[in-house]
Amino acid sequence: MITEDEFYTTFPEKDCKIGNPDADQRINIVNELYESEKRYLSNLRICYHLHYSTLIHAHEHGMIGNVNKSVIDEIFEDLEQILIVNTQLLNDLEECLEGWNEESTIGNILIEIIPCFGVYKKYTSSYGKKRELVRDCMKDSWFSGVMDRLLAHPLSEAHILSSFLIQPVQRIPRYTLLIEDLIKSTSESHPDHSLLEEALNISKEVADRIDKSIKHEENQAKCLAIQRIIGNEFQVVDAHRRYIFEGDVYKKCRKVNKLRRFWLFSDILLYGRLQQRPTFETKYNLSRCFNLSTLVVTDLDDEQSDVPNSIKFSGPSKSFIVFSNSAEEKEEWLIMIGTAIDQHHNSLGSLQRKSSRSHGSIAPLWIPDKEASNCMQCNRKFSMIQRKHHCRRCGKCICGRCSSNRVLLPFIHQSTKVRVCIRCFEEQIKRKAVHDLQPLKLDEFDEPEIEESSDTDEEERKRRDTILLEEGFEWNEEKKRWSFAGERDDTQKRVSPRINLASNRTGRRRKLERRCATRED
Repeated sequence: MITEDEFYTTFPEKDCKIGNPDADQRINIVNELYESEKRYLSNLRICYHLHYSTLIHAHEHGMIGNVNKSVIDEIFEDLEQILIVNTQLLNDLEECLEGWNEESTIGNILIEIIPCFGVYKKYTSSYGKKRELVRDCMKDSWFSGVMDRLLAHPLSEAHILSSFLIQPVQRIPRYTLLIEDLIKSTSESHPDHSLLEEALNISKEVADRIDKSIKHEENQAKCLAIQRIIGNEFQVVDAHRRYIFEGDVYKKCRKVNKLRRFWLFSDILLYGRLQQRPTFETKYNLSRCFNLSTLVVTDLDDEQSDVPNSIKFSGPSKSFIVFSNSAEEKEEWLIMIGTAIDQHHNSLGSLQRKSSRSHGSIAPLWIPDKEASNCMQCNRKFSMIQRKHHCRRCGKCICGRCSSNRVLLPFIHQSTKVRVCIRCFEEQIKRKAVHDLQPLKLDEFDEPEIEESSDTDEEERKRRDTILLEEGFEWNEEKKRWSFAGERDDTQKRVSPRINLASNRTGRRRKLERRCATRED
């Protein structure tokens, strides 16, 4: 353990008997390595022995209000281990320079000491948290008072605590640059050349591990920040999830276009809307999550969309169009999402890719309300009483009577039946009948299924058929659908109220299911 007396030890000035430094670039670099290491170690000792010791002393005497000792220890954690490693490096460099000659080697020293720099990995990965802790502690008047007195100390040289704590993070890349300069200034025949190349490889490996550790911690911190603003409705923080990009774009909705915030990660795409109620910090309500393995992104030109700079997002549970303010912003989104989807597919195994493709169909793009003034099946005009609805299977805008049927579409919801139009309902019934008659095929997993019929459903179907016949409808075998046999006047209802009564026998339970199925983001 480094004693406090070592902090006040004066580093000797090394003559090294190396002659004129300007005449030998190699000697200049060795001197620079030694001098920079001496300054670096001196600053570490100031940080540890002056700042840390003073804060602990102030805490023991009750001079720091609400700051716990564990917080102070966490700020300076691993700094003592770094001091031990770099003190050994400085002593080895000093010993090497005392007997320096043209055949002296420094690569062997670096090869032995650089593997010990693994202690930097833990320090640098937690540096972001250390910085936040210092920022929070500065809100305490006693802590900030101690920091002001330390700032005025002659040894601090007017440097704040954060300027000392960041130095270990910046030091490792500095070693790599100095070793590269040494290799350039050392001839290949020199015994130190091969040693320096080996030291450089080790240094790069250590630097890469530290860099990945820093990026991982920064990524986790970013994911945690997003988790705070969207709440606990969805678990954003994950060990294998990587944050990529975020931004605001406009989403084409049923009535008016709305601004939405999108967050892109390595495996998912989230979007949400800004909370309207006033809060102390920005909060978002999460609307939906797309898995990149099933998301399809389509670049729409001006002919395919009535709004410029449009992009179509298609997924199993939802499909919609978004547009940006500029072509550059749209291009950035396309590149980011396209790259993320490709990388995510490459990271999946062949079996996982096949499973994700066969998960379900793509949800249709809903027809905007403003583009439909009449029902797209019965042509009934929409009004304040005749409301607009959307088929979850084809996306058409239809009236309530044409969308009274419910089927189970697993790619939208696994257990709740959703609203579909009459044609889609009949197609689902027909597909189900064909599916039951034919042997099972692997490619049929891509087709939506309806829920298995029960005895109760069969009784309801028979009652419905009876009512249709009584009301003047007949079954068209060619079209596989019911049609009205007589002439229809303006007052003739498309479907009898008795049918609606028969199809809603379960009462409140069905109404609750419809409300859940028609919930809009």
